[in-house]
Amino acid sequence: MADRINFQQEINDSAQIGDILYWTPVDTANNAAPTPIEIGPITDIGNNFVVVDGPFATPAPGTTPFFMFRKNNEANISTLVGYFANVTLSNSSTEEVELFNVGSEVFVSSK
Repeated sequence: MADRINFQQEINDSAQIGDILYWTPVDTANNAAPTPIEIGPITDIGNNFVVVDGPFATPAPGTTPFFMFRKNNEANISTLVGYFANVTLSNSSTEEVELFNVGSEVFVSSK
């Protein structure tokens, strides 16, 4: 079941079809928000609406819905994955050159 959710402002530019939409009811009187609830994958995006493949229940009175989305991890991998990397830097210039910077992003993903 697909639901269209309309917004008063424009949709975040990072949101894409296939991202998972979540929402949480924010209790403005107590400034509290419970654990986000998954609605489902985004199937269509407009300037100020999204269509999701999942049911969206109207929030209770006195609460304001806060929406967020999660990117698809399989489609949005942008870094090298593995336990090691072997890199060779070369220069075919005949003139003397200087290497300015080499950077890396390293973190422990498993032990």
